[in-house]
Amino acid sequence: MDSSLQTHLLGHWVRDRQEFTLEDAVHRITQLPAQAWGFDDRGVLAVGKAADVNVFDPETVSPDMPKLVHDLPAGAPACARPPPASPPPSSTARSSQSTAR
Repeated sequence: MDSSLQTHLLGHWVRDRQEFTLEDAVHRITQLPAQAWGFDDRGVLAVGKAADVNVFDPETVSPDMPKLVHDLPAGAPACARPPPASPPPSSTARSSQSTAR
């Protein structure tokens, strides 16, 4: 299961509670972990560095927590996510200098 910590930080602590600026929150979920793990080519948008870019709407970002449903045979539990509110983009932007490993 994926983590909702980042979207919770952005939605709750930045937008709703205004305890962090958007810039500070993005720094905390990008550059700080990259530095802590020793990923020198990640965490900032800079020439010559790898870039994983996520685009979000700061007015609507929030965790999309899975729900426990009992829809497997014999009513066994499973985690399920509701369908997205809008369809995902049909393509992903890729650099011509992809650094896939």
